[in-house]
Amino acid sequence: MLSWIEKNTESSNVVEQMGFAESYSENRTELFDHYRELVPRIVRRFAGKGESWDDLMQVGYIGLLKAVDKFDPEQGSSFVAYATPTIQGELKRHFRDKAWRLKISRRNKERALQVKDYVESYIRKEGRQPSNEDIAKDLDISLEDVADALQILDNFYTLSLDAPVSSDPEADNLGSMFGGEDAGFEDIINRESLESALKYLTERQQSILKLRYYDTLPQRQVAGILGISQMHVSRLERQALDKLRKILEAN
Repeated sequence: MLSWIEKNTESSNVVEQMGFAESYSENRTELFDHYRELVPRIVRRFAGKGESWDDLMQVGYIGLLKAVDKFDPEQGSSFVAYATPTIQGELKRHFRDKAWRLKISRRNKERALQVKDYVESYIRKEGRQPSNEDIAKDLDISLEDVADALQILDNFYTLSLDAPVSSDPEADNLGSMFGGEDAGFEDIINRESLESALKYLTERQQSILKLRYYDTLPQRQVAGILGISQMHVSRLERQALDKLRKILEAN
């Protein structure tokens, strides 16, 4: 808790800071720019499915714009909590619509599945991805057919995450090669939650927390600045932290 206060008490809730409650429509660009870093963090989860990074980023930005247009700061939730599922929904819709636009014949679908089974088997045996020539030769199909099948696989099928990365019996599977959750993304949500909670404190309590954990001043100096006793500072600080903790736990 203290580390979050130290990092973030320098500013109030971003939406309030920009005056969105009063002039929301005039600040769309400012809100979009402030939260555009959300998009690449979310897009990473949809990468590697046959779409270029730039195309996915464009779809993600469309989702962010929709969140900016529809977000109502008076509802009480943070913008990040509202924008995240909106952006994810736009990306999922993009893949769904593409699947409907691209018609795949039964013959091509069967060939794609045949290539998929071959590739997975080859990786297990050889510990590497087969070349297009390997696939064409072993399956007795043309290189053009291989390219078409791989294109279909890139868009609609994936290798099993349980597939081993080499022929070694002790080898890790593909799933173990992926990283975990991006801690930075969680940091954004935590920061927004803290900024929203801080607005429920009194102006004096906010000032004390800022001086103590952002300016890192001892209670004695804070007391001198505010013209109150050190004991009073200690009591107000404890009350502010208790209130913040209850608000964050409730949310």
